[in-house]
Amino acid sequence: MKPINKILVILILCFIFLTACGNGGNDGEESSSIKITSYSVEGTSPASDGVVPINSIVNDGVFKVSWSVSSDDIYHIELYLSNDDELSRDTDVDFFGRNCGSISTACKQNGSVDCRFTTQNKISCGTISIYNPEKDITPFLDQIPKAAYLIMEACNALFDSCETASVQVELQ
Repeated sequence: MKPINKILVILILCFIFLTACGNGGNDGEESSSIKITSYSVEGTSPASDGVVPINSIVNDGVFKVSWSVSSDDIYHIELYLSNDDELSRDTDVDFFGRNCGSISTACKQNGSVDCRFTTQNKISCGTISIYNPEKDITPFLDQIPKAAYLIMEACNALFDSCETASVQVELQ
C-alpha cells in the first residue's frame, strides 16, 4: 500500500474507532461487508474473445478501469496484475490503490480511473506523483504479448471484509 494511502487508512480507522466509542456501545454490531457489483476494463481497442488488449503504442497505452461496489461506508480498492485470476500478494504486481466511499471526492459507490501502459513497461493509474508512481512491470513481463489478469480487490475500512474481481487482459 502506498504511504499516503496508509496514512489515510489510519486516519479513517481512527475516525471509525472514535465514532464507535461514542455511540453508546453497539457491542454486537458487525463491521460492514463489501461486494463488487461490477468491474470492467476498457482496453486500448475492443476486446476479442473476452480478452481485453492493452497495447502500449495504441492510444498512448491508455485504458480505463471502472467498478461499482456495494458498501455501507468507506472502502479501499487495489489494482493488481496477475498471471491467473486469483489474487496472490506474494507474486502479483500491486500498482494502484484508492480510498472511496461516502467521504471520498474521487469515487463513491461507483468509480473509474484512467490508466496507462507505456513502451518502457511501466503502468500507472490516475495522476502520477511521489505517492502514486508509475510501476515498472518488466520483471512481470516474461514475454510480449503477455496474457494476464487485472485484479481489483475491494476492502471495507477495517480490511476484514474483502472481495476480488478479475478481467483477462493481454499486454501488448
